[in-house]
Formats: sequence, structure tokens, C-alpha cells
Amino acid sequence: MSFGGIVSMDKDRQILRELAKKVLEISQSEVNAERAEAWKKHNDLRMGSRTMIFCDPEKAWEELIPQQALQCEKAENRSLETALRREIYHYEILRDDYVVAAEMPVFYKYSCSDWGLHETVQSSSEDGAYTWESPLKDYSMLDRLKTPVVTVDEEGTKRELSRVQELFGDILQVRLRGYWWWSLGMTSTVIRLRGLEQFMLDMYDEPEGLHALMKIIQKGILENLAIYEEKNLLTTNADHTYVGSGGFGFTDGLSRAEPVRMKNMWGFSESQETSSVSAEMYGEFVFPYEMEILEKFGLNCYGCCEPLENKWEYIRRFPRLRRVSVSPWANRQKMAEQLGSGYVYSLKPNPAYISVRSELFDDAARELAAAREATKKNGCFTEIIMKDLRTFCGAPGNAARWVRLARSIFPD
Repeated sequence: MSFGGIVSMDKDRQILRELAKKVLEISQSEVNAERAEAWKKHNDLRMGSRTMIFCDPEKAWEELIPQQALQCEKAENRSLETALRREIYHYEILRDDYVVAAEMPVFYKYSCSDWGLHETVQSSSEDGAYTWESPLKDYSMLDRLKTPVVTVDEEGTKRELSRVQELFGDILQVRLRGYWWWSLGMTSTVIRLRGLEQFMLDMYDEPEGLHALMKIIQKGILENLAIYEEKNLLTTNADHTYVGSGGFGFTDGLSRAEPVRMKNMWGFSESQETSSVSAEMYGEFVFPYEMEILEKFGLNCYGCCEPLENKWEYIRRFPRLRRVSVSPWANRQKMAEQLGSGYVYSLKPNPAYISVRSELFDDAARELAAAREATKKNGCFTEIIMKDLRTFCGAPGNAARWVRLARSIFPD
């Protein structure tokens, strides 16, 4: 049994090291270097930058690199193998503007407590639709809320860092990274505590209570950000790191000095839950609380799936705003006029067009052509981010085909 374990580890090690060598080779290629420089010019709003294209398969990766295609035997090694194969897939198959780094990140292992109250989720499947029972029944319960406490598993983190370094630290840079948030948005937390319908009613019926709740959530976020900074747990995202709801962080506009501080990072917020709320209500109940958080960061991204054109009078006031999401539900023409050449126009095409039958590529082409006309007319710095994919319905080639389509419509 022991001998078999040694053979298994030797096999896994050999597989991972060969993949790591391939990733290193790609990272040193001229094509990869051009993409990194192109992202930097794009994010810095420099003249002559080109349209950037990125396809993120997200939940559909399983159809591109199925589990049965993996060769490692140990579960923890299969996760590393998957990460390495995805890097190679972007370069060899998708051929989008993803930049392959000569790095293997190891993320801090940690746990996080709740807000003192937590919702009860009701779902019939692990990855399907769900509802929840919100715990904050009335605003007399606000005193039960408390800032979540993040606890780093230092020993577990060190063990994983050492394990990965031993596997291929002589090939790739094994780097400890902190990934403490995706979004600094507040409304998803609020509606889980209070409920979406009740949240909207509260704007009319309980404005003082809602303001108090928003302030508590804001205070908790700011307190944790201060702790990450104080304990030097932040890592730069002014590089190949995915930032906001799409795009990468390459820029000359942020220092990469150590230790990393918020003022040298991209910040990101969104409020998808207020898509149907008036600009005035957003301006009163969401904007001022997000503003105080985003003020901490050197550059900012805003928005995800929500249309923003009707709230632009507020959105544009965020400090050092650079990347703005233009979702499938946005008025693309109006957003192009509003953003002009002063921001990154982060276009999110409709993922349904490549998640179903291939003949919908005609619709995808029309969507992209209309976006090109609007963005070119208004001098936009455009990126096209295909995301929110859950399946290719048995046609994994749709991903690379979409990249070729986008490149043909946005050749410059």
C-alpha cells in the first residue's frame, strides 16, 4: 500500500511539473507579452489601444476540461492540474486576450463568521434555484448584528504553500495571495438579511431603519478592509488578476509596492438588486454608502448585471472610476454616449447565444456588430467579456468559436 502511494505521488508530480513547464513556456511567449501590454494600454485609456476580448467559461469549464480528462490521482493535485490546464486552454484553444502568468497562486485558507443573523436557504438542488427566509424581521433587531470575523488558518495555509512549492516551485512562482472579496457591494447582504421585497418597501415605509442597516453593513466592510491592510493580507490586483466583473488589472496607474495598500488596488462595487429602483432611491439608500468604501481604492470598477444608464448621474461620481459594466440588459448605445473615451466600456454579451444551439451565433454577431457601431462612434475603450456561462449544451467548441467571431467584428 505504501509503495503504491509513492508511485501515485511520483506520477502526479511528473504530470504537474510537465504542465507547469508548458505554462512557463506560454508565459514567456511574444503573444502573451503583447496581451499584457495591450491590457495595460487599455486600462490606462491610452490612445492606440485595441479592443480586449476575454471568454470566461465559469461553470461550463467542466465541458471543456472534463474530470475524466484529468490524469492526477490525488484530489488536491487534480485541482492544481485543472488550474494549469485552464491556463493552457486559454492560450491554445480559446485564443482570447487572457494573460498566462508564470505563477501558481496559493490562497489563504480562512473562515468567516456571519453578521450575527443568517438566512435559512431553501433549495431542491445544490446548484439550482433557491429561496431563503430572511432573519431580520424588524429593525428592532439591529442590535443583534455584528461585523463578521475573518480567521486565517495560518498552519493550513503554510502547509499548502509548502506543498505547492515542493511540487513545482522551481518552475513557477508559487505566490501566496489574498482573495477576501469579489465585490464590495452591500445590497446582496442587505436583502439576505431583510428580503428583496421588504428591502424595496423599506425605502418608503422604514427609511430610517434601512439607513441604519446600510450603515452597519458599511461599517463592517470598512472594519474588515482595515484589518486586511493592517495585517498585510492584501495582494496586488494591478496585474493579471481578474478585477471587477470582467477584465484584468494591468495598469501603470497603481503602485505594486509591498506591503499592498487599498490605495494601490482596484476596488469594485455593484448593486444588481436595485436594477428596478429609481435613480433617486439608489442615490439615497445605496450610493453614499458605496462611495465611502470605494474612496479607499486607487482605481475603481462598477457594475455587473444591472443596467446603469439611468443611474449614471450617481455612478460617474465614484472616485477614480475607470471600468464600467455594460450588461446584456443595458442600453448599449446610451452607455457608449455616457462613457465616451473617459472610461473602460466593459461589454457583457448575452451568454445565451453560445449556451444553446449553434445557429444563435447569428444573433451573437448582430449583438456584437451593434455594439461596435456604438462604441466606435463614441471613441470608447472597449472590452468584450463573455461570462455567466453555465453550459455549452454539448458544444464546447462554441467558446473558441465565439472568440473568433468577436475578433472578426472587433479586429482593432
